[in-house]
Amino acid sequence: MSEDVIYALFIAPLGGTPALYTSMFGIGLVALLVYSSTIMKEAITRLEVIGALLIVLGTLTIGSEGIFRPAVVLARMDVTGTVVALCMVLGLGGVCMACTSKRGTQNAIGLTFGLFAGACGGLDPFLKAVGQSQGGANHAVPHTALGWTLFAGSFVVGFLAFLITQWGYVRRARASVLVPAYNCTYVGLPVVLQVLLLPGYGFYWTTAVGIGLIMLGIVLM
Repeated sequence: MSEDVIYALFIAPLGGTPALYTSMFGIGLVALLVYSSTIMKEAITRLEVIGALLIVLGTLTIGSEGIFRPAVVLARMDVTGTVVALCMVLGLGGVCMACTSKRGTQNAIGLTFGLFAGACGGLDPFLKAVGQSQGGANHAVPHTALGWTLFAGSFVVGFLAFLITQWGYVRRARASVLVPAYNCTYVGLPVVLQVLLLPGYGFYWTTAVGIGLIMLGIVLM
């Protein structure tokens, strides 16, 4: 969560979108596979390696696309839609996590907890950026009451992402499953939300390719 504070204070005021920031996160999967294999002694299959590489490739595609996109105005983000998306993610994720925690396998727990935690993690910088942009421009700190509410809420969902991740490990979720699942929604959700809620943020063929690679990678893993 500390890196999201760095994003909020230094990157967002310069005009960087949340999706551009979160899209870089999947690169750490390579280190994860090495850690899972050598330190945690988890068996890594060839399909898991291929899946991780596809997620990294999809991450790079989304990140590279974001660099060359035309500038957008974050102050035009649909705030009502943002709140609805937040409630839907929390509600659906909570139900799925509760069901999987009781009867799911290790891999199912890792997948469900990872996807939910990643969604919360992706909403953290997203809510920060929307909050900072209220008032017509990007600021290091919000300038309106609504902006402060969204900004404060981002810390709540960010901490929730941390709690869900740790709970997943307590439930014996495999790191080689939970973390790629986390990366999947952490990278993908802000892109989808910006396409739906931010005027001028288009859906390109590279967007489809990047998200498709990420989805295929998580299926293989």
